[in-house]
Amino acid sequence: MDALSDVLKSVRLEGAVYLDGEFTAPWCIRGECGLPHVRERLAGAEHVAFFHFLTEGACKVRLAGSQQVLEAKAGDLILLPQEGKHLLGSDLHLAPMEGDAMVTPPPSADADLFHMRHGGGGAPTRFVCGYLALSRTVFRPVFEVLPPAMVIHLGDGPASALHEP
Repeated sequence: MDALSDVLKSVRLEGAVYLDGEFTAPWCIRGECGLPHVRERLAGAEHVAFFHFLTEGACKVRLAGSQQVLEAKAGDLILLPQEGKHLLGSDLHLAPMEGDAMVTPPPSADADLFHMRHGGGGAPTRFVCGYLALSRTVFRPVFEVLPPAMVIHLGDGPASALHEP
């Protein structure tokens, strides 16, 4: 067994899905990942990694301050292991809507799952968003080599069943 497998077996991850999003083209939103957004739920977390799992459609993602655009489609996982702002959308040249402004119930409400709907009525994109609380001490070597945003294609393997009806 390799060292990474040993580490992962010894670590207890805590996480949750917190957002169900549905967008129709054209659309663009600005989101922010970071511990302050989930501090109440994860009081002991040292680090939080966020993700968006696309269940339908496609979108583009770009980190604030970057020119690199990543493309994702149904079955892809967008992983954001670092804190910061990012854009998601069918067209990243549109003026972005602030993500918190479109959430129902409002983010201050005591709800487990929030919903977000937005767009121009065109092709739909749906995804769920979540987070994983991680031990910075254990995962520091991994964080140091990961890019700040990744699109992971789940392909036709067992994980692909997560987005099938």
